Amino acid sequence: MAAQMRLLVLVTFSIILCELAVMGLLHLFAPLPLWLNASMDALLLVTLMSPVLYFGLFRTLIRHIENCRRIEENLYRELSVNAALSRELEQRVAKRTESLIKANNALKREIRERRLAQLRLHLIKSDLQSVFDAISDPLVLMEDDLTIKMINQSAARYYGLDDSQAIVGAKCHARLMESAAPCAGCKVPEGVALGESVMFERSGFMERDRLEQVFLYPVAREGNRSSNILMRISDITEERIMERQLIQSEKLAALGLLVSSVAHEISNPNSFIGFNIPILREYVGG
Repeated sequence: MAAQMRLLVLVTFSIILCELAVMGLLHLFAPLPLWLNASMDALLLVTLMSPVLYFGLFRTLIRHIENCRRIEENLYRELSVNAALSRELEQRVAKRTESLIKANNALKREIRERRLAQLRLHLIKSDLQSVFDAISDPLVLMEDDLTIKMINQSAARYYGLDDSQAIVGAKCHARLMESAAPCAGCKVPEGVALGESVMFERSGFMERDRLEQVFLYPVAREGNRSSNILMRISDITEERIMERQLIQSEKLAALGLLVSSVAHEISNPNSFIGFNIPILREYVGG
């Protein structure tokens, strides 16, 4: 800034000296016309003011224009960089969009496959429930902790349930007997622990005057590990009554056979004696 001021002062001082020299030379000549003097004064004034105008106004304007040009160049470079970044971003967005579309299509396929699998599972479960319901004996499918997974209509009627699904998901002793522990004397936990088919007889669970035969079948899953057990309950009261009647009939038949045999053995000597009495009488009389 100081160098510019010194230059401005030097130029102004030089112009003043030149103007004084020109004015001195003009005074050596004859008086000039008024218009010529005015023109010369205007020219000298413009010459004197030109440094001031340059350094005070025009240079500022020139710098402003240069700054604007530099700013424009910087903006152009930034726009070029931004355009390149924008193209790169668009490419990334396009790739990401393509990957998202593929992921979305894969997800849709997976959802569709899962829905089909759920539908097939529902149909299989419905078929299994239909098979369960078609069996006349009560059937109960339980987990190893006695949680009921499925029962048939016969079991629902056996336990006095209006809805066969009302007991699903609950423990049998908690739902039927309102007890936190298995029923006293229940052999189902023992059968579950053994992991083998078990059969035992018991008094009726709902009707104590009845006699039941319970079968426990382990349901093997992956690795031959049994985690479920199927319980089948058969009412054998009538069968046992018929067995007792049959045994009683067999006893009576055996007793009748024994009596007839004894009677036959007694009848043979009596017949022999009766047949030989007349002969003996004739022998004694003669």
